[in-house]
Amino acid sequence: MRISVALGLVLAGLALPTQNVAAQFLEKKVLTLAAAQRMVAAAQAEAERNHWAGVIAVVDDGGWPILIVRMDNAAFVASVELAPGKARTAALFKKPSQALEDSINHGRIAAVTARGFIEMQGGLPIVVDGQVIGGIGASFDTPEHDVQVAKRDWPRSVSSWDSTAPRFILPALAPSSRQPVPVPAGAIVNRKSTLTLDAPAE
Repeated sequence: MRISVALGLVLAGLALPTQNVAAQFLEKKVLTLAAAQRMVAAAQAEAERNHWAGVIAVVDDGGWPILIVRMDNAAFVASVELAPGKARTAALFKKPSQALEDSINHGRIAAVTARGFIEMQGGLPIVVDGQVIGGIGASFDTPEHDVQVAKRDWPRSVSSWDSTAPRFILPALAPSSRQPVPVPAGAIVNRKSTLTLDAPAE
């Protein structure tokens, strides 16, 4: 009997640290391939409407590529590196890649020493509930076209465009107290709730 009680106490003691460790884990919103495909498709449609050809890329919050699309007759072959580089820069710096370009143009030459980043406009962070979950980058024939394509990646799919701090702000996640929301094609999903990219009801 004493052996059983002692063994039980030992096992309980081992379980407590495991529970404490589990409690320290945080949930993380993730940008899915389906969502990236939808964003890139919308951006490509914007480019095609204007008869532009280039490269569009979406990366996760660590800057790793989720999807890269090279359109036929892209303006520059180098865009295959520039577009994902811009997206990576926006995701890791949590600001538009243009912010680095502006910083350099205004005299902060040291910014060019940031290795592995593209200090050119055309990259934007993807933000959900105040959290950067990735970035999108575009590389076409002019910087202005790059930004226009990147900004139009989800027509009517974002809740707002903050012109004072350029970034895409996606609609808020459904509170966990509500009934589960069906997951549509092209949704961003975390463990407890979903975020639809569909246009909000008017």
